[in-house]
Amino acid sequence: MGAKKAVRKTNILSVRISDHEMEFVHKIMERSSKSASEVMREAFRVLCERGDMPMHESRQ
Repeated sequence: MGAKKAVRKTNILSVRISDHEMEFVHKIMERSSKSASEVMREAFRVLCERGDMPMHESRQ
């Protein structure tokens, strides 16, 4: 099997959050060594799965 083909991410979502919420995003980024985009994508996936709307990993 060949290397997994990366899915191109072309959509941008802008979100306004409070300073308090941003502190948590920064803490998660530091602890996980992930970017803000990676943190928010993971949070979105978790919310979708909790709502019985699983996202397929191949469509990241």
